[in-house]
Amino acid sequence: MRDAEGNRYDIHHLIPLEYAHLFPRLDINAAANLKALGKPVHEGINKIWNVFRTGAGRTASPEQVQQMVAITQRHFGRWFNKVYEPSQSDALLERATAEALKDVRALVAR
Repeated sequence: MRDAEGNRYDIHHLIPLEYAHLFPRLDINAAANLKALGKPVHEGINKIWNVFRTGAGRTASPEQVQQMVAITQRHFGRWFNKVYEPSQSDALLERATAEALKDVRALVAR
């Protein structure tokens, strides 16, 4: 996929490569774990994963990572493998990122 300027979309791993060791049976690079994203969406997702990394770090459990995937899908799934239209989506993305950050902070606080 490409954006309006012809730039290729980012590819996002639902379960990031750094947590692949927690899922030894998963092919981390399989299509089911990969999503094409417009850059603004990928930046929002990276923002929430960075909060998770800071809070859970290297001690993250498989369950916590799966909860992060669920948070990502719930808040950002509408843009997976879809064309990102800034004029229609920027405000929605801002709200989605804010709500996802609340969920992630609650997850790492447990």
